[in-house]
Amino acid sequence: MHLRLILILFILLGGSLAAVAENVGDVPKGEIGDPQAGLEFARSTCAVCHGIEEEQSLNPKAPRFKDLANRPGMTPTALIVWLQGASHPRMPNIVFAGQELRNVVAYILSLKQ
Repeated sequence: MHLRLILILFILLGGSLAAVAENVGDVPKGEIGDPQAGLEFARSTCAVCHGIEEEQSLNPKAPRFKDLANRPGMTPTALIVWLQGASHPRMPNIVFAGQELRNVVAYILSLKQ
């Protein structure tokens, strides 16, 4: 009985995460948002923990944005889900507006080498 309830919750939660990711979509680099606006947002919001440019992260558990961008298989959708906290439980509850999210994703992907 408990296993069935857990599975139902997992399916429901998974469905809501997919819907959130689809709000922006897996669009090609350069069509996501404004990387410069994403950098400015990251400086004001994300730099408390993450290295957003070349600097090391202030929080050793928070990856640098450059390292995130260069993870194998990193896509706009993967970043969107991560930024919204679905796979990053230690991230503070930061709520991104649609365009802010697109801009931060564009900035992070601009760091891909």
